[in-house]
Amino acid sequence: MSQNNKTRLYAPNSKSNGAAQKPSVL
Repeated sequence: MSQNNKTRLYAPNSKSNGAAQKPSVL
């Protein structure tokens, strides 16, 4: 489950809002 969430945030092609959803983990 964690991996899925992380991939979503890091994925630049996130359905929509890719740049807006930059990796906030870092």
